[in-house]
Amino acid sequence: VSLLLQGKQLTVFVANNKIQVLSEKLEYWKTFICHHELDSFSKLKDFVDVNGNVNECGFLNIYDKICQSDIDFQDKEKLLNLASEVKDYDFSQLECGIIHGDIFPDNVLFDENNNIKAILDFNESYYAPFIFDIAVVINFWIKINKYDFFTENNFIRDFLNYYSKQRKITNQELKVIDLACKKVALTFIFLRLYREKIENSYQK
Repeated sequence: VSLLLQGKQLTVFVANNKIQVLSEKLEYWKTFICHHELDSFSKLKDFVDVNGNVNECGFLNIYDKICQSDIDFQDKEKLLNLASEVKDYDFSQLECGIIHGDIFPDNVLFDENNNIKAILDFNESYYAPFIFDIAVVINFWIKINKYDFFTENNFIRDFLNYYSKQRKITNQELKVIDLACKKVALTFIFLRLYREKIENSYQK
């Protein structure tokens, strides 16, 4: 699917089992893009929420279910304590828009010169604070490599500087970026725990 978004051509590759959800979202977006109504992206919030994205309410819902369950897992107390630190912060007060929601390295294709050629797998995209995508990149493109302190911070600094050339990061976003990184990491951890240990137990 080729889509012109904010003056840039974007190539989206889809898997067969995701075509229906993606096509619905793309058609919905194109309605606004073709009429130059990019501000109307805020209207997508209700549309994407019903498709089951793990938004703010989804995180709290899964966190509550895990707290109420008797399942055991590694570092349970530590993870729940971290979640209690971030669960009440309202990220929706930050700048929002359509985010990818799953911008892991395996969803980005590069050429032999390390130029980005395509971004894949948009079925998790939804209307949310931009900082969530930023946090995914910091967590799963940089921190996961366990660089030394100075190397890691240099990579994060460079990433944020290049990102700001496309959309200037606000001071408020910079203040809570560590909190957002914790929130995003916990979201993926808790979602996996929920699906493997709670949801599967119900199905059995």
